[in-house]
Amino acid sequence: MWACGRSPRSPVPDLRRLSWVAFALVVVGLLWGVSSHWEAIRNEIVFDPVRSVGAVALNAGGLVLVAASWALLHAPSDRLRHLRRFLIIQPAKHIPGGVAQLFGQVILTRDLNRSSSASIVAVGVHAFAMVVGASLVAATAFVMDASWGLAAISLSAGYLVWSFVWLALRRVRRQGPTREGRWPRWLTVEHELLPSIRRFGASAALAALGLVGLAAAFLLLSDGISTSPAGLVGAFALAWIAGFLAIPFPGGLGVREAVVVLLIAGSAVAGVVLAAALLQRATQVVAEVGLAIVSGSVEGYPRSNMRSPTT
Repeated sequence: MWACGRSPRSPVPDLRRLSWVAFALVVVGLLWGVSSHWEAIRNEIVFDPVRSVGAVALNAGGLVLVAASWALLHAPSDRLRHLRRFLIIQPAKHIPGGVAQLFGQVILTRDLNRSSSASIVAVGVHAFAMVVGASLVAATAFVMDASWGLAAISLSAGYLVWSFVWLALRRVRRQGPTREGRWPRWLTVEHELLPSIRRFGASAALAALGLVGLAAAFLLLSDGISTSPAGLVGAFALAWIAGFLAIPFPGGLGVREAVVVLLIAGSAVAGVVLAAALLQRATQVVAEVGLAIVSGSVEGYPRSNMRSPTT
C-alpha cells in the first residue's frame, strides 16, 4: 500500500543513477589497475596495427552473427532489414543508464506489430539464446583445455537457461491465446509470436559463433598471456556472460574485465590480462560504431510504430 495515495515511482531513473555511479567507480578502478601495472603492460603488450585491424574485423564478424541470431529469431521473413537495424543500436549499450539498447530492441520488435509487453518478452528470449550460446562456447573451450570444473559450471548454466526457455515456451503454446492459466494474459495473447524451439536453438548457435568471433579478437590481442587458446576463449566466454547480465554496468564494463582477470591472472600479470581485455573492448566498440554507421547509411534508425497500437 502506497502512503498518501502516491503512485509507485518508476525504477528507470534509479537504474540510471546506479549505472552512472557504477560507471564512475569502474573507470576509477580500471585506471588504477592499469597505472599499478603500467611497467608490465609496457613490456608485454605491444601495439600492432595489423593485430588491431584483425581484432576489429573479428569483432565485426562476431557482431554480424549475433545480429543474424536476432533476425532469425524474430524476423525470419525479413532478416536482412532487421539484422541491419539490430546493428544500428549496438553502440547504445555503452551509454551509462543500462536501458538505451533495451529500448532500441523493444522498438525493433514493435516494428513487427507486436505489443510492448510481447516485445519485452522477445528481447528476453534473445538474451536467453545468447547466454545459452555463450555457455556452450565456454563449456567446449574448457573441455578442450581440460578445465573440467569450469566446463561443468558453463554447461550447467547453459542447460538451465535452455530448460527454462523450453518449458516456458511449451507452457505458453499449450495454453493458447484464450485459455486462462498461470501465465499473465499479456503473454498468452501473444504466444503465437514466440519462436519455436528449433528456431531458438538455431539462434543460440549463431550467437555462439558470434561470441567465438569476439573471443578470437581477445585471443589475437593476448600475446603476452601464456594461457592456452582454449583457456582464453573459455575465460572470455564466461566473462562475457557475467558482463552481459550485469545490467547496471554499461556494456558490462569492469565486470567482464574483472572476471577475465580472476580466471586467467595466474598465468600472467593481472595488469597484462586487464590491458588485453580492455584492448578487446576498444576494438569491439570500433567495430560496433563502424557497423552502426554502415547499417545506418543503408537504412536509418527505425522510427515507425513507436506509439501504442490503441492511439
